[in-house]
Amino acid sequence: MGLALTALLTTAIEATAADGSAANSALSTLSAVTISDLPSKASDLIQQASPKTRQQTTIEVVKAAIGLDSASAPAVVAAISKSFPDLADVAAATAAGLVPDQAGIIARAAAGAAPSMAGQIVKAICIVLPKDYKEVAEAVADVVPGATKEILAAVYTAIPSLKNSIQSLLASYNGSLPTVGFILGQAQQNQDKPSIKLAMLPTLDKSGFDAPIVLTPSGYATSETGAGTSTTTVVNSGPGTSGATVVTP
Repeated sequence: MGLALTALLTTAIEATAADGSAANSALSTLSAVTISDLPSKASDLIQQASPKTRQQTTIEVVKAAIGLDSASAPAVVAAISKSFPDLADVAAATAAGLVPDQAGIIARAAAGAAPSMAGQIVKAICIVLPKDYKEVAEAVADVVPGATKEILAAVYTAIPSLKNSIQSLLASYNGSLPTVGFILGQAQQNQDKPSIKLAMLPTLDKSGFDAPIVLTPSGYATSETGAGTSTTTVVNSGPGTSGATVVTP
């Protein structure tokens, strides 16, 4: 569903549709049932919709159900996902956007009910809540452990800045892969690593002439000497410097 899903979810979550009759109808119908019956009734409402309107109806039904009882979000999403697996990503992303503190639980509920949609569920929720990508991916991996590659691909499709790091890590493993959580943790660490900066700073050798200071990655120190000069290599370890080797002729 890609960009079309993103636009649809954004519109549905952030604004009220110009024609709110369907949404009002869903709210009215769901208001008449007990909280325990919300999941099954929500699924019934989607069943009654025409195939062309089921995606929009799913969004409206999820919004109405969560408006009545936010704690029912995972159960409502699970019921919809089980009856309509192809709408699991829409239901999950809509619900997660409305109650982001339940994103992981909602992802788990959707994937458990529609395991074939594991990747789509992760992608849809990560588009809405990119900061929660690790929690969402791990939750889905817990219930669909055989979908590691699909889940990771969904993460970097939703968050392109992670693509190179995740793909490099996947390529470095042959045979069985580590857990989704491990890969994503490593990918985040790779992103957080400071870039290496080289700088030439002046210092004086014993003859009073300038010799270069070369800043190198932390943990390495080298030195060079030339005729009548000394080179100081300073190991850079952040904003300041630590460790230095001075060689004089």
